[in-house]
Amino acid sequence: MLVATRPGAAVERVGRRIEASDTRVSALSTEAALRFVDERLSYFRQLAFILASVSLLTGFLLVTTLVTVSVNERIGEIAVMRAIGIARERIVLQVMLEGLVLSVIGAVLGLGLGLVTAQWLNGILSAFPGLPAAFDFFRFEPSAAVRSLGLIIGCGIGAGLWPAWRATTLSIAQTLREEAVA
Repeated sequence: MLVATRPGAAVERVGRRIEASDTRVSALSTEAALRFVDERLSYFRQLAFILASVSLLTGFLLVTTLVTVSVNERIGEIAVMRAIGIARERIVLQVMLEGLVLSVIGAVLGLGLGLVTAQWLNGILSAFPGLPAAFDFFRFEPSAAVRSLGLIIGCGIGAGLWPAWRATTLSIAQTLREEAVA
């Protein structure tokens, strides 16, 4: 039951009077109810932060591994490119761009999968009896998606740094000799 008070009324005092009139009733102000909900949701926010951090780290390591494998497979080509005079910066840019592209493709696919899963779970949870029809458990927030995309772009660029550094610091002559023998 909702009770409206006059502007300027002491909401907490009104709540105590309501509780004193009937021991089976608990009175909460809107502010107290929101504080209570916020306290309960803080655990879910912490869990979401931990899961997001682990996912970001896993994605970073996966992209780093994929780009490293790709560089290792093309190490002879990279040595030839350096031997004919292509600048190291251009090779670094190419390798880092590969990491960025992998990360952005993963982000787009992950966003699509996340939206579909959220809609599916929302449909299941909204079917619980007693919930308002317009209640959504999962809500897409474009600002959060933009922040996440920024993190993923940073990780994609960072994931290409080590493989790019490795590709440009190997000895050209030794790499070409090893590739010719292999």
